[in-house]
Amino acid sequence: DPEDDRSARPIHVYILAGGGPGYNARGTILVVKSLLVLVAGWFFVGGPGVALCQPPRRAADDGGYAGSGTCAACHRAIFETYKNTPMGRSLASLSAGTVEPAPATRAHVAGAGSNHSYEVERRADGLYQTEIFADVQGHETLRRSYRLLYVIGMVNGAGYLVERGGYLFEAPLSWYPRKQAWGLSPGYQNNDSGFSRPVEAGCVFCHSGRPQPAAERAGLFEARPFLEEAVGCENCHGPGLQHAIERGKGTAVPPGGDTLIVNPARLTPALGRDICMTCHQGADARVLMPGKGYADFRPGTPLAETLALFKLPARPGQSPESEVLEHDFSMRFSKCFTATRGKLVCQSCHDPHASPAGERKTAFYREKCLQCHQDSSCTLPATERAQRNQNDCTGCHMERRDLTTFSHSALTNHRIVRKPGQPYPDSAYRLTTAALPDLVYVDAPAGPEKSLPAITLLSAYQSLAPGDAHYRERYLSVLLDLVNHGVTNDPTLLAAVAAEAQADRTPDGDLIAIRYWTRALETGRADSRAYSDLGGLLLRAGRTLEAAGVLEKCTETFPFAQACSRALLDVYAALGKTAQFGAVARRYLELFPEDAVTRKRIGDKRP
Repeated sequence: DPEDDRSARPIHVYILAGGGPGYNARGTILVVKSLLVLVAGWFFVGGPGVALCQPPRRAADDGGYAGSGTCAACHRAIFETYKNTPMGRSLASLSAGTVEPAPATRAHVAGAGSNHSYEVERRADGLYQTEIFADVQGHETLRRSYRLLYVIGMVNGAGYLVERGGYLFEAPLSWYPRKQAWGLSPGYQNNDSGFSRPVEAGCVFCHSGRPQPAAERAGLFEARPFLEEAVGCENCHGPGLQHAIERGKGTAVPPGGDTLIVNPARLTPALGRDICMTCHQGADARVLMPGKGYADFRPGTPLAETLALFKLPARPGQSPESEVLEHDFSMRFSKCFTATRGKLVCQSCHDPHASPAGERKTAFYREKCLQCHQDSSCTLPATERAQRNQNDCTGCHMERRDLTTFSHSALTNHRIVRKPGQPYPDSAYRLTTAALPDLVYVDAPAGPEKSLPAITLLSAYQSLAPGDAHYRERYLSVLLDLVNHGVTNDPTLLAAVAAEAQADRTPDGDLIAIRYWTRALETGRADSRAYSDLGGLLLRAGRTLEAAGVLEKCTETFPFAQACSRALLDVYAALGKTAQFGAVARRYLELFPEDAVTRKRIGDKRP
């Protein structure tokens, strides 16, 4: 019972048989107190007095930031070189004068579905992408176009953002420089969602300077979406307003250094790497710490205070590295890293303020290698080295690899090896701990091991559970422990219990799920799934008018939440409300014309 947190009485957990391959039990969990299952139906959503939503929270206070333009006043030379780096060009508005990485030529690209394709073209007011639908005979039935507002990334590929009703969405086509052609954006090869993929906070915080996403509202941003478009000075140096004020006064820098700004070069190696790892280290599970948002990370503090990165442990013979963004993790398996006792950091080889270009690039990184090595260390004759890869050390020892996840793209392998195919060291297979035996805690802070918050582990195991029976079992174990300890006000936990209960598809399970989804909504921090699932359960329970109220609130709060609109169509069909059904159907098909399944359902369910 979420309203009886202090009771010490034990709960009961029922594991019901059934489920898919690889499972001994479906693992559907019903969390109930003594006799609650018998009386729960009397205490659930009771009427209009229930508070179903509170205003969304701001991600973080933006006080203390000066902006890169302020930094440029005193650091002009650094600013001018930095703005031409990949980070300095990570995001830009496509306003007049913006240099675009893609040509203005017209292109046509087939979508993942046979009746779905896209075009890109230059018009008088900007660059546009168009979505085209056709019937089975190939005749065009619908097209819609959106002007591209932002370009995101300019190295491996250039993606684009569009605006729909105050929300930002990814565009389905990206420009790939290696291929010199337009192609489907990453992920669209398997899930052709058109212009309906919202920009998530977890992505945009690495691809822009200071975004302003609305909490719990994927794709929704403040009226000014980006206080700074590209990744800026303060992303790595921390808020600099006080530093700018004091230095502007001419105040002398204290003997121990300026404590009003972060200089990554003066941090411990671990804290310095944490800054880069925020965006340049992938994970099998990325989990925000309780009460934290992506904007809460501050350079100079451990990343683990804001974000936990977890990887699956590898067995000997397997690669412990995943495909993308393994820069820090891979570097740790290099002899260069171990020989320096961890003092090798990103800045040892990379200058964050400038990117060498063209012929200078090979020489730049070769010079970095020769800071520790000698030219005579290489056993290949100079002529062979020059012929093989223009005497490029990284060409042999940090080979680039093509990516399958991101078409037409490649990344440099940051595990520095003596020879290609060199085995991983034994340390790569001994990364778990007694306290965390089944996950590698990538950004674990230095020092004695500390217990992770149970909610953090719950989220990590939940993300891994669908594909692995072991992590499913671990997820349920942590969930049960949290409920037993009375932690029933966290929206993540409330949603987890509700989802497990409704998966049972029994009246008792539905009643428990209704109560927990309702409680999740009352926190003001639940997402659209809480509304859509609650509405569906109320409809299934015959409480159709209550379902209508919940789902109407959902479509108002989350206008692009497809599940809410689909469930509301079912409710209006059950109530025989022809006018309301028609209005929702028209709006749905206007927003999501790519959803052919729902289009057919609308025809079948029309009152």
